[in-house]
Parts: sequence; C-alpha cells; structure tokens
Amino acid sequence: MSLTKASCKTADITIVDNHRPYKACDTWRNKALERISRLQPMLVVVSSSEAGESAKELKDLLQDWAAGYGPVYRRLVGAADHGVVLLDNPWPKNDAVECVSSYPLQLQDCEQDQRDAIKDPTRREANRQGARRASAAVVDPKPWLCPGSGRCPRVVGDTFVYRDESHVVDPYAEALTPVLRQELRKLWMLGG
Repeated sequence: MSLTKASCKTADITIVDNHRPYKACDTWRNKALERISRLQPMLVVVSSSEAGESAKELKDLLQDWAAGYGPVYRRLVGAADHGVVLLDNPWPKNDAVECVSSYPLQLQDCEQDQRDAIKDPTRREANRQGARRASAAVVDPKPWLCPGSGRCPRVVGDTFVYRDESHVVDPYAEALTPVLRQELRKLWMLGG
C-alpha cells in the first residue's frame, strides 16, 4: 500500500509551497500515521525528498530536521514489525533527459561526481539521525545510482536513470527492485 502526497516531507516540519505554509502536508502526514497505526503492518518503508524549505526559521538545521524526523519514525516503528527509512536518491546537476538529448555521443558530459549529487547533505544526515533515534533501519540508494567509479551516470545500458532533475524513471526503479528486496531481506535477517 502506498501513502504519498506530492512535495510532503516525512519530518514533522511544516514546509513552504507557493510562498505559504503547506499545512495540507501536516494533515496528510498525521492521517497517514494514524492509518498505518491501524493497519499494524509487517514492514513500513518511508522516504522523502531532501528538497523543500521549512515555513519557520530553523536555528540548527541538522538538529531541527532530526527532531522533526525522529517522532514520525518512532510512531512508524511502533506501528510496524519493521521500519525502514529509504534516503533520497542522488540528484542530477541539471535536467538529465535534456542533457542526454543535447550530448547523446558524450554522455559522460552529463554525469556528475557523486560528491555533488546529494541535494541537501545536512538534511540527509538529519534523516539518518532521526532514523537511528527511532531504531529504524536506513537504506541508502546512492550506490545504486552512483557506483564506485565516483560518477553518477544518466543512462545505464539502454535505460535512462532519471526523467527530470530529480525523479528516477520507472524502468530503472523496476530494475532496482531486486536490489532493494535483497537489502530489505538482509535487514530483516539482521533484526532491524
């Protein structure tokens, strides 16, 4: 079962949309958490993009975002047998499809160094900390999109990786299904 709402964050932090607080996300998050609690699932996998700004000023981005993630993840872990936080995927430095169509014979020109592929390193670390505080497992998809070479390709074989500046295309996501399944099984066998 998928419970999603565009641009909403898993952290209990009101974000901005169209220059206004996006309160609909807060309502959605609470209703999703209530529904998950009623379902008592075996597994909850939660993910959220690193994009988006807080509606109120945060004094310490790392600590404030971690404090926003922690209670949400505690509720999820309390409602399910297993809770997994899937970190945000790496982001291309530009619109991946546009770049590939502009440089079809020099695809390496569209790749970027994996050190530059994380949208918000502070929020990523806050997400990890929130997960740890709630005893949720963390899965990082970065190695699946930016292999050990240090570069993040836009095309693998004959498959695009991204459909725009941040979203992975369905065929590539489907190709990663066995990799995610193996990671989840490994976590289950390790007990968390």
